[in-house]
Order: sequence, then C-alpha cells, then structure tokens
Amino acid sequence: MGSILNFIFSCKDIDELESGKYNGNHHTSTKRYFQRSAILGYLLSNNYSFSFNNKIEKDKTNFYVLECQSSLLDLLGVGNQTEFDFSDSIIHSFDKSFIDDLRNKKFKIIVSSISEPTSHISILEKQLKLFFKEYNLSPDSFCFIDSNRDIVELNSKFGKTIFYYTPHFIYDGADSFVNIVHSVNYKNDLNYNSEILTKSEILKIEDRDYYFLSLNRSNWKIHRTILGCYFSKLNSDKIQWSYLNKPSQKYKDRFENLDYFSEWPESQQNLVKSEIDKLESIIPKQLDTTKANDLTGFKTTDTFSRQLTTNSYFQIVTESPFLNNEIFFSEKIIKPIIMMQPFILVSSYKMLENFKQLGFKTFDGLFDEGYDSIENNFDRLELILSEIDRVCKLPHDEVKNLYKMYFDICIYNREHLVSNFSNKDSYGEIFSLLNKNINTLLI
Repeated sequence: MGSILNFIFSCKDIDELESGKYNGNHHTSTKRYFQRSAILGYLLSNNYSFSFNNKIEKDKTNFYVLECQSSLLDLLGVGNQTEFDFSDSIIHSFDKSFIDDLRNKKFKIIVSSISEPTSHISILEKQLKLFFKEYNLSPDSFCFIDSNRDIVELNSKFGKTIFYYTPHFIYDGADSFVNIVHSVNYKNDLNYNSEILTKSEILKIEDRDYYFLSLNRSNWKIHRTILGCYFSKLNSDKIQWSYLNKPSQKYKDRFENLDYFSEWPESQQNLVKSEIDKLESIIPKQLDTTKANDLTGFKTTDTFSRQLTTNSYFQIVTESPFLNNEIFFSEKIIKPIIMMQPFILVSSYKMLENFKQLGFKTFDGLFDEGYDSIENNFDRLELILSEIDRVCKLPHDEVKNLYKMYFDICIYNREHLVSNFSNKDSYGEIFSLLNKNINTLLI
C-alpha cells in the first residue's frame, strides 16, 4: 500500500506539517474548520509517501486529506448548516490548476469527521449535491469518512460508494486500554497516573459506597442539563456524579423557545425550572479532574482512577447524541467497559441495538432496556430516570448481588473490546477501512 499511495499537503515540507500546518488550517476563513486529527496522526506514524506544495506524484494514487473540526459540512464552509452559500469553502483556497486536476481525477480528497459526527445527514446531502454542481465536481473525486453510522445511507443517494462509517472512539478507547496496561506509570492530561484494575482485583471488592457513577463533561446539551437537574433534586447519597461546566444560558433566557420543548413531559420542564439555579451554584462538581487547568480541553479516553472504579457498582453514561436519532459512539461508552461496570445509557433512539451490532452485550434484566426502543427522546429519558429511581431504592445487598450476577457480561465486553478493536498502531482502523475498500478509491 505504501508504495502506491501518496498524500498531498499544501505546506512546504514535513517540518511544517509536524509543527501544525495541516491541510486547511491556513484557510482564509475566519472560522477554524479543519484540524490535525486521527488520519494525519496515523499517516505520520507509518511509512506512507507524502508530497508538499500541493504536488501530485505521477504513477501513484494521490489523496488530499481534510480533517473536519465539527462535521463534514466544514468542507463547504457553510457554518450553521442551513446556509447554501459556498463562498467560504476551502475550494476557494485552491489555485485553478489544482481544481482542474481534481476535476480530471488526478487526485481525490479524503474528508473525515470522526472526532465529531456529522448531524443532519439530509442537509449534508442537499448541500453536497449543490456543491458538486456549482463547482463541476464529480462525487467520486471525494471519499467521506464519518463517525455517524447514518452516513452510509448517502451512498444510495449519490449512486457511489464514497461514504464510510467508523466507530472511531471504540477503537481509540481500546488503544488507550492497551497503552495503559502495557505502560509503567501512564500519566494522562490531568497529570495523574491512569490505573486499570484487573478482573481479579475488581472481584475482590465486596462493598462499594455508591450504586451509580456518572461522569459529565461538556454540559450544554439538553439531556445533560435535565440529568444534572435530576441529580441536584434527587440529592442521593447513592449516586456519585460530576458536572464540569455550567449549562447553556439559553435554558434560562429562552427556555420555552428551545427546540423540542413541546415534547418535554411537564415533569422535566418543572425539574429544570426549579433546579437549574441550584445546579449552576455547585459547578464545577469534580471527581477525576481536580488537577486540570482546563476543564474543556483534556483527553478523556485515558482518565481512569482506582478510587472511582472501586467505589460504585453501575454507571449512568450520558453519551454525546440524544436528539435527531444520531448513532455516534464516543469514548463515554468505553468507560464502563474498561471499568467493568454495568451501565444505563442516556442517548439516542436504538443506541443499545447498534452497540450490540458491534458485538457487545448490554444489561437488560438489570435495567429495563425497553427505553432503547422509545423514539420520543424525552419519554425515553423519563423511563431511564425511573429506572435510576428504582435501583436507588433497592437494598445495598441486592445491588451488590445484581452486580455479581451481571459481572460475566462485564468480562465479555472488556475482552471483546480488546480482542476486536485494539490496534498496534493508534488510528489504524481508519486505514483498515480504506484498505478494505481500496478498489473503489483508486482513480
């Protein structure tokens, strides 16, 4: 593969590339659309051919790599996802001969959005069709990689296999697990040593102080705001939880104008109205981040502490997606797998179903996982909250026995994660994906 693939960069040499001059970061836009992320990290750690100053190598298959900051729409420079104006597209930073080479299929552009999934797939479809038409570009001059499973649905809309899905953070979490286990004193961004307990170490722990652990980072999303208000009102000594950043001010200023507000059960509306001020008064509420200088910018796939693992039975996972039926797995769902804790998942419709399609098992019977099949977002959340209430009312000995009863699933999930998703090279899953489909990518 390395002998026929070449990756084109607009900077002048490898030193500039390694110092941060990745494709798109010097685009004339005032908004930062592109970043150095998974694909570039993988390329730099492997023996691939690079060329600079937008040079296309003869007798090789050439790719220009763009790694998006927030969604695949960053390619188009459309900002808020509703504008149909491409004047800020990166295409305007290319000279005419480079665009002609793209039209003549002398290279392809790989566009990835894996650190953040692309929401609103139907908008992306409309935008791309207009974009290709406006610039006289063929769809198969591009390859799109995204961490939203629904991206593959666009292949039938364009009649080309150019859209690929990867559950990136599951692979990344597996890599973090392997790196921590095989390192001595692995220190994370928060300046403490990550510790992953063995199965036998966990089994020796008889009693734990808390029924649930819930780690909440960025809290502007609606489901995390409701959950934070729920924790505040419940004030339970059976739930250990963090909440790092204040909820968005819009929940106070424009509360009744929020998207989906009409779908909220009255109980959740009243909950947020009554508790949001109290919630704000205790922010930040920290567990594993007390040594952090920045509560928004640290890596989260390697923050494991012995104390948190041994002090609670189950986890309440608040995944990134909740609205729009988006299927995107972040590092958050990896936490309970590595910590070997059963979990209840606050996320999108049918997230558990899709998680099981990746070969993992879940905890129906311990929790009523019927919530996963409830399409209305807030009705789904209502059942989840009632399940948390139910478990919190159980005697401690019963909770301890339930944990033991479902521990075999915890063992299976951790072993499945490591056996099927870890790679010797970090980010290797991206190029496993490309290698698997190379015949459709070759020009």
